[in-house]
Amino acid sequence: PLPGLAPAASRALWLELAGAWQEYSAADAAYRTLLDEAAAAAAKRLRAEVGREPPASVRALYDRWVEASEHVWAKLIREPRYAETQARLVHAMLHCRRALQQLVAELAAHVDLPTRAEIDTLELRLHEQRTRQRQLERELAALRSAFAGRGDAQP
Repeated sequence: PLPGLAPAASRALWLELAGAWQEYSAADAAYRTLLDEAAAAAAKRLRAEVGREPPASVRALYDRWVEASEHVWAKLIREPRYAETQARLVHAMLHCRRALQQLVAELAAHVDLPTRAEIDTLELRLHEQRTRQRQLERELAALRSAFAGRGDAQP
């Protein structure tokens, strides 16, 4: 069920956000599975190394753990499935973000609040006006300076 925050017209946006969130959850689970596999492979590699030659200190054990993790990670990021899984995750996050932005804009319009696009437009216009004001102030200062210079030359 959809929350009673907006008119029925927003139902499609809520449904799109719900679908995007499901897509993100699945992509996140797939990415975490890859990371779990990498962690398990690194642990297996570390156990094998420690079994062959025990570390002399905790620092040596830590160094071996870092080496094993880096080796597994470097191998993983070269695999096409990693690139595909990460791309799927990023795409899902962007889809969620877009759906949420559309929903928030719709809700804001219903309660007569400015949307993000309107705020961005206002910020751009304000920046342009400030730039123009600084330019006019420089021109006015130059004119005052020129006028003051002419006044000093006359008796």
